[in-house]
Amino acid sequence: MKRSSLRTFVGGLVTLLVIGLLAVLIYYNTRGYLGGPTVTVTIPQDGETVSSELLLVKGSAQNVTDLTLNGRSIFITDEGAFLEQVLLFPGYNELQIVGTDRFQKTNRQTFRVIYKPPDDPPLLSSTTRDSVETPATSTNP
Repeated sequence: MKRSSLRTFVGGLVTLLVIGLLAVLIYYNTRGYLGGPTVTVTIPQDGETVSSELLLVKGSAQNVTDLTLNGRSIFITDEGAFLEQVLLFPGYNELQIVGTDRFQKTNRQTFRVIYKPPDDPPLLSSTTRDSVETPATSTNP
């Protein structure tokens, strides 16, 4: 009787060990899908002030089937990298990146950029305008 009790105990222990290993393996292989999409923007920083109206947005996305920047789809490489340019308005600009996975889970990131145009140099200062000679006009009789 003791021998069959030991056999039952060992059999149950092996069964639990196999089920536990399978559970860990399943979790390890699906953890990316369970967490949903991840989107990381490396350029620009939130709240950054820029002096160019054309802004480069760079980052990476994982577990994403669709990625949009301000509602417009953008290209993602096989490694998950993206690089896109956005035209800014003078002043405060709010940009939104939305990553969607195949289960329709979304990751939405909003960041703000301030575009401060460079000061335009004056076309002609008053001293320059006064020093410019105007060509003489001639009249032919």
